[in-house]
Amino acid sequence: MASGETYKISLEFSDSVTSKSYFPGFYVKQTTLTGFDVSDVGALVKEWWDVGRLDPDPQKQWHAANIALESVRLRKIDPLEPLETAYTSGLPIAGSATGASYSASSAILFSLRTDFIGRSYRGRLFLPTPSESNCQNGILADADALDMADEFVALIGDLATTGAGSAADAQVSVWSPKLAIATEVTHVKVDTRLRSQRRRQLRAPAYQTA
Repeated sequence: MASGETYKISLEFSDSVTSKSYFPGFYVKQTTLTGFDVSDVGALVKEWWDVGRLDPDPQKQWHAANIALESVRLRKIDPLEPLETAYTSGLPIAGSATGASYSASSAILFSLRTDFIGRSYRGRLFLPTPSESNCQNGILADADALDMADEFVALIGDLATTGAGSAADAQVSVWSPKLAIATEVTHVKVDTRLRSQRRRQLRAPAYQTA
């Protein structure tokens, strides 16, 4: 590990209704020589999902029980390495919302913004569909979307802080392959409208491996 290197944190979610897994993720930049490992970042992401970072408002409260966080994965992106490590301690943890999940093709959109304009300076994080009890006609309540944004901002702060219970300066950033740079995320927006993702179709693959 070296200062200035960029990593991707991937969140593995399972859906017991569709038998599919989803791997949304975001990027972090190492800002010190000390560095961090998958246990550092994984423990914080698990707490964000399970107990929350503020009120608390854990992210799992907006998802039905068929949605579960299975693992948190870490891979170096710049310079690229063909190795991914996984954090699974205390996982999986299922959602805690009442009712069934909304349409499997729907996702909660987190827009990660920097202080600069242009596509290369904006990132997206698509979380699994919420429960039907937490959205009406595909719309999240303003208060819920704001709580989600606040909680993720708190996670960003925890990842960037060195000390007990925190990662070693893992700065959440937007990674641009085109520019080959990682730019610090400075604010988070959560769309109240659920977004549709075609790849989240109900047909699950049925591979046979040789």
